[in-house]
Amino acid sequence: MPESIETRKRLLPAHENHKLISRSALDFAWMDDVPSNHIPFISAAGLLMYFEEKDVLELLNKIGERFRGAELFFDAIPPSLSAKTLTGFKVTSSYTAPRMPWGIQTDDLYPFAMSLENVQDATVQTYAGPYPKAMWPYNWVTKIGPIRRAFAPSLVHVVFK
Repeated sequence: MPESIETRKRLLPAHENHKLISRSALDFAWMDDVPSNHIPFISAAGLLMYFEEKDVLELLNKIGERFRGAELFFDAIPPSLSAKTLTGFKVTSSYTAPRMPWGIQTDDLYPFAMSLENVQDATVQTYAGPYPKAMWPYNWVTKIGPIRRAFAPSLVHVVFK
């Protein structure tokens, strides 16, 4: 979103290898702003849960069609958290989480990712995956199937062919 890009520009230094595009991810014209002589790494972290499932599918399939060889990183929340946000999830007494209509279980993410257009490979892990020692209690708990399926947010890395 344009507001997010403006905040990022104020907080983080510019880098010659980063292209910041100030458009909605669902306005596919942003793809025309990506230099055609580069294979992009696209981060959709903290984004997709705010879209409806049909929009998530359309966006990710368009990325797969348009950016052959690209890599994509995104995170996902479980359906239980998504459902809470749709009914006004109060995180604190003064903060209600925004609506997050798209949620998917960790166990369903690999088949979901592999069903996208032109996917070569995908990896899925819970938030504790990159830091199993630092997050050992969470890492251990998310190995229990019912808990992982109900509560674990996930990290996904997709490589397109």
